[in-house]
Amino acid sequence: AMEQLPSRRLAERTFAIVTAPMAMTWGEPREGAAVQTQLLLGERLLLLDEAADGGYVLAHGADGYVGWVRSDSIIRVTADEAREWERAPAALMTRDVLAGGIRVPAGARLPVVRGPDGDSVELRLPPGPADRGEHSAFRAPLDSVILSPGEARGQAVATTAGGDLST
Repeated sequence: AMEQLPSRRLAERTFAIVTAPMAMTWGEPREGAAVQTQLLLGERLLLLDEAADGGYVLAHGADGYVGWVRSDSIIRVTADEAREWERAPAALMTRDVLAGGIRVPAGARLPVVRGPDGDSVELRLPPGPADRGEHSAFRAPLDSVILSPGEARGQAVATTAGGDLST
């Protein structure tokens, strides 16, 4: 049987943000299947399907790969929350940094809460496990990030080319 994705099983819950420092995606909804790619903390995902037991979701990552990721590695968000997360001014981590016991890996892209102040910048962590507590943001050394404008990736190119990705 064929089904159009995103699956109706997801209802309106088709966006998510990665909450684990790194999450593997698998070719099947089980660990040990062929690895498709790695997702990093803060990456926004489009959800396509959900395993019958709810333990895995089929996700389309920013790198274009599709694979099954553990449900406990993500948090589902509304379309508006996903858009806000993606469009916020952001910082790209150039090296691993510890933030309140959480490893923020090189390559992670996180929204800026407060711009550069001295030798650091305050970055937002995605909502995560209950044990994260008050650690919803952290200060990252400026030498560990590359700051980017608030436009969503690709928006500047589309605007220059005469397109509009805002819908």
